Amino acid sequence: MSSILTWRTKLGVNMRSWYPIPAKELDNKRLLGEHLELHTMNSVIMKNLKGYSRHPETLRWKNHTKFMKVRHDEIEQEMRNRGMKPKSPLTYKETDCELPPKLIESLESMKNKLVIKQSNAS
Repeated sequence: MSSILTWRTKLGVNMRSWYPIPAKELDNKRLLGEHLELHTMNSVIMKNLKGYSRHPETLRWKNHTKFMKVRHDEIEQEMRNRGMKPKSPLTYKETDCELPPKLIESLESMKNKLVIKQSNAS
């Protein structure tokens, strides 16, 4: 967890995936944010880019691009359910793990942060 705080304070970066929280529980800001961040992490991983390559969220998803696509598709389906029209496919490595990545913080901590962020957005 300290590595996350280090990244946030040094770079001012607050990139994250809310997985395993279901997409339907995210407000629009977090839903769209995760969609963008999945694409950002996917580009870094697939193109072997340096930017964000050592960010804890990127490292979390590094060998899980197959499952990243599953999460991406869940996010896009929820966007469609809300009347949005996403049109951005996600690529993945055939050799990657189909299982979800390990959490870098507890689910309880993630849910608490989500509640705070979504209540502040109102």
